[in-house]
Amino acid sequence: MPTTLPALAPFAPPPGPLREGGRVLRRPAPRRRWIVWLLALLVSLPACLPLLQPGFFASDDGLFHLYRVAALGDAIGQGLLYPRWFAEFGFGYGQPVLHFYSPLSYYLAVPFLPFGALTATKIVFALGFILPALAMFAFARRWWGDAGGLLAAAVYTYSPYHLADGLLRGALAEHLAFVWPPLIFLTLLPGDAAGRTPRREAWRWTCHALAWAGLILTHHLTALLLAPIWAGAVICLGGTSAPGRRILSAATAFSAALGLTAFYWLPVIAEAGAVKLGADPLSTGYRQHLLPLLVGRSLTYVYRLAADQPWQHVLGLGWPPCAPVAAQRRPSRSGAGRLTTAAE
Repeated sequence: MPTTLPALAPFAPPPGPLREGGRVLRRPAPRRRWIVWLLALLVSLPACLPLLQPGFFASDDGLFHLYRVAALGDAIGQGLLYPRWFAEFGFGYGQPVLHFYSPLSYYLAVPFLPFGALTATKIVFALGFILPALAMFAFARRWWGDAGGLLAAAVYTYSPYHLADGLLRGALAEHLAFVWPPLIFLTLLPGDAAGRTPRREAWRWTCHALAWAGLILTHHLTALLLAPIWAGAVICLGGTSAPGRRILSAATAFSAALGLTAFYWLPVIAEAGAVKLGADPLSTGYRQHLLPLLVGRSLTYVYRLAADQPWQHVLGLGWPPCAPVAAQRRPSRSGAGRLTTAAE
């Protein structure tokens, strides 16, 4: 039986039968399996309610994505299956939108264009809540069972950044990219040793490559952020059994994903110097990202409208448990042997 690294033992998915709370669970019946998947779907639906209002919702970038969906539909109607240039943009001069911007989120809206570009775009925004919830449920239930999977799906769906991405910023591509990280790490985990066959392993790594390709074609910046975390996971999990084979398989799958998406990222790298690519100056600068500016003392999330606005993130539910600890650790008169909080 393969051994598990001590550092990963508390987190590694159990081999063989499903386990929850130290108890061996029976395989869920097909009917129960459908019920828990339905619950995972229902978890995400309240986040979609603002999208049901008539018209388009107010957001920072939502209208840009709406126009891109409409332009893609017009181009496909003219026989251009992958239009790198949108002639309607740039005051009629045109812009190479899909030459530099990840295209998959817009193509997902194409099947819904018969309902209109506005409705199609809102449907994709809704899928940006539904699909990540299902993906996170599928990943988390491998570790913590159905209850843990539902909790993880809820936390993933209603995390402040995810909500702001979809409903406030209107960042369609980044919003939809939330679906891929759980799938990437899900396909990175091996199956049960008893049911592990060469065919299943080949299919697992194929799905791993497709998940990486989907992320690159959805939002390449998220792929850049995830890559070092993924590499660390590959190295750590690679030590559980046959480390060399697993690292080689993961590297092969990642290389296959790069090959599948080369039609997109190769032109971006080759012609990046012809356009202005880079971060907005308002969002850069290490002084804007120091810890005092990132952690707030409010229990509610405060979305930053400008880079110089403090309290981007909050400690949230982490603050109430600190209150009794701080009360018990008041400084003594001598000031020795006691811990104090920053507020004191």
